[in-house]
Amino acid sequence: MVIGMMAVVSLEVIMRYIIHRPQVWVVETSEYMLVILTFLAATWILRAEGHVKVDFVYNKLSHRIQALLGVFSSIMGVFICLILLIYGTVVVWGMLRTWEVDAKSQIGMPKGPMLAVIPVCSFFLFIQFVRRTRQYLKESGKR
Repeated sequence: MVIGMMAVVSLEVIMRYIIHRPQVWVVETSEYMLVILTFLAATWILRAEGHVKVDFVYNKLSHRIQALLGVFSSIMGVFICLILLIYGTVVVWGMLRTWEVDAKSQIGMPKGPMLAVIPVCSFFLFIQFVRRTRQYLKESGKR
């Protein structure tokens, strides 16, 4: 998806500044692709424990404190994902019912189908945070 966005934006630069025929769909499509990419990658990165940690502090803590911090951050993630899931579902459902189009849209692309990735991926992220919470709770009980 990143390579596709890079190709589309490069095409737009060529079309706008060399051929002098800008494409109206590039910016809007790239915006939606960024949202989709972000939400698709978040669950995978969380599963791989690839999110940023302040290692020079974190590694100095005991294993039990690390696990308790993991429990805390995972529970916060569960609640945030629930909010995104519930609110995102309500908003996207409203957009799908009315087939809402972005006011600044040049091509009339409906917002609902493009933003449906937010509640769907928030659900998967929620599940991953629940699994992560359980894992850290097991680890905090050890030692």
